[in-house]
Amino acid sequence: MSKASAFEFYQTLARLSDNTGLNKLPNCYPAFLRMVRQWQHIKMLKRAARGHDEGGAAATQARECAILCPACPYPGVNLPDNWKDAPDDNQWLYALFLGINANFRLKQLKVSSEEQDPGFN
Repeated sequence: MSKASAFEFYQTLARLSDNTGLNKLPNCYPAFLRMVRQWQHIKMLKRAARGHDEGGAAATQARECAILCPACPYPGVNLPDNWKDAPDDNQWLYALFLGINANFRLKQLKVSSEEQDPGFN
């Protein structure tokens, strides 16, 4: 993964080809983006083990390449068999908690003091 955009990467490739700017290079940026999308699709199929299917990539149905969230509770996968019979004070252990993806550590640095900005717990 890179922090550079696809356009910046393409411009770097173009400058590596001819940095003087004397020769006009053809605009291959749309073809580059198409190649990147094809590469991402092939990597997705590879990670989902679709290359070993007799039907190949064409036989892939919708949502077959989706990855299950390892933190989400799934009965029969990462929940005990008796999770429904748990006492009421332990039911929260088997609940799905959704939150905003944020960097809370940086937000904690702005707190001037615990007395002026107390925590919730």
